[in-house]
Amino acid sequence: MEDIKNKAEEPVLSNAAIPKVTGIDGIFFFSDKPDETRAWYANNLGLEVNEWGSTFESRNINRPEEINSLQWSPFLAGSDYFALQKKNSYSTTGFRISKNL
Repeated sequence: MEDIKNKAEEPVLSNAAIPKVTGIDGIFFFSDKPDETRAWYANNLGLEVNEWGSTFESRNINRPEEINSLQWSPFLAGSDYFALQKKNSYSTTGFRISKNL
């Protein structure tokens, strides 16, 4: 048990080389009827949607010239788009990662 603990404490990368999460890049989820889901959000919440869902833009509060986007997308339930996800997973979140490695 102690060997496992000691290995877990050893850094794999230096802190300077570890990528940092800087925000959320996307929210992706399964729906039985993704077209109807997109339409409902457009009609009831005013989302501007296309075949992929909706894109939200925001500015970085520390660097206002930097514009970030978040993609909101429903996918057909049972789709293999997220094949690496667990079989019973219903959604995934994409993180925005720093480029300063």
